[in-house]
Amino acid sequence: MRMRVAARIASLAVLAAAWLYAASLLWRTQVPAHLQLPQLDPHQVFPDALLRRTARHDGFLRIDFLLASAAQLGALLWLALRPPRGWGRPLLRGLELALLALVVSWVARFPFGLAAQWWERRYGISRQSYGAWLLARLPSPGSAAALLVLVAAGMLVARRLGRRWWLAAGPALAALGLVLTLVQPLLGPTLHPLRDRQLEAVLAGSGIRVGVERVAAKTRDVNADAIGIGPTRRIVFTDTILRPPFTEPELRFVARHELAHHRRHHLWKGVAWFALFALPCAFVLAWAGGRRGGLAQPQAVPAVLLAAFCIQLVSIPVGGAIARRYEAEADWSALRATRDPAAARGLFVNFARVDLEQPNPPRWSQLLLDDHPTLLQRIEMAEAWRARRR
Repeated sequence: MRMRVAARIASLAVLAAAWLYAASLLWRTQVPAHLQLPQLDPHQVFPDALLRRTARHDGFLRIDFLLASAAQLGALLWLALRPPRGWGRPLLRGLELALLALVVSWVARFPFGLAAQWWERRYGISRQSYGAWLLARLPSPGSAAALLVLVAAGMLVARRLGRRWWLAAGPALAALGLVLTLVQPLLGPTLHPLRDRQLEAVLAGSGIRVGVERVAAKTRDVNADAIGIGPTRRIVFTDTILRPPFTEPELRFVARHELAHHRRHHLWKGVAWFALFALPCAFVLAWAGGRRGGLAQPQAVPAVLLAAFCIQLVSIPVGGAIARRYEAEADWSALRATRDPAAARGLFVNFARVDLEQPNPPRWSQLLLDDHPTLLQRIEMAEAWRARRR
């Protein structure tokens, strides 16, 4: 008996060491390890009126998001503690409870989403009518179908494998993450040709498809994104970023930043991070379901979905810390490629002006909610790069 326990402990230790080693490899970036960022005064970089306006804008949305998350957490907790009784086959009953959890979650978040829409319209960010916003926020048949498929698959596997179903679910989740990353660009909005010849020249020869997403009718929010892996790699610009106040040097910096995400394999690394966390998360889901008789039982479904939402909440700061590392590396790569820290600085100032992104949010917000370095930190990196070139 003691030998068996010792063998299990040794196996867990080996697995933990391998996990930490893999995580340490993924954590590495090309940003110099001892790079010292200058401590800039935000009031010397951004106008005082803009700092106040962005603080009000983002401050409301942060509180709104936290309240929405708390409301959804409370609703799912209520459903997990008091699942309504029903009749019928266990699988069908489990699917009914999954749909109920979807509806309860949507209802719990709805007033806070409406408040955010009102706030964004007030500041001129959103251009959608309330009716169009509501139609876009209704649960889609695709999301409902995906939830039902996942719940049904989990219940069937749990019925087959018992309480150790998570050992099969972990690798299955990792494979699902790979597939979703691969097909995401194929399921997104229609992309239109990029008409900017200078940007085309920057991205020519990369083997990556480049397109424009038309969002100006819905929002003034600006963005560019790197998505997909392998044959589905894409760089997407919103049409809102391809117009003033953004200049050609600033857009070249954006292009180099997004290109760096692909060349530094950040999307592949994201898949690898998901695979590392898939098995521990599946174990947490199995543990939550085990408190209600196991996932094979329909009354365990709300508890498992509650645990999944808690994992999602925890993943925000964890994933944000990882994403900030890769965003900083993409900025550093763009600085090395463009050799234009002034363009980087102008870009980040314009982000604050157009998106009303707070340049220096509270520290707790950055650690818990943000997936990019702050705009002030990104400008500080540009200044640090400039200093190293002198």
